Amino acid sequence: MQHDEVIWQVIRHKHCSYMAKINTGIFCRNPYNVTGICNRSSCPLANSRYATIRDHDGMFMLLLFTLFCLPFSC
Repeated sequence: MQHDEVIWQVIRHKHCSYMAKINTGIFCRNPYNVTGICNRSSCPLANSRYATIRDHDGMFMLLLFTLFCLPFSC
């Protein structure tokens, strides 16, 4: 969605508290980011529809996130 791209541009170029820049690359410390890499497709903050896998007491769960009310559209 168009709003996702705006959010990604702000997060990527301004400030993201989960971003970790080191010599080998840019990584993400968000617990819902499965890959750990800071990029547009794996950022749970910049995607209105996002899925991730979590381990809960030995049981793997698929979590689906969908924003019902996007910023700027409410």
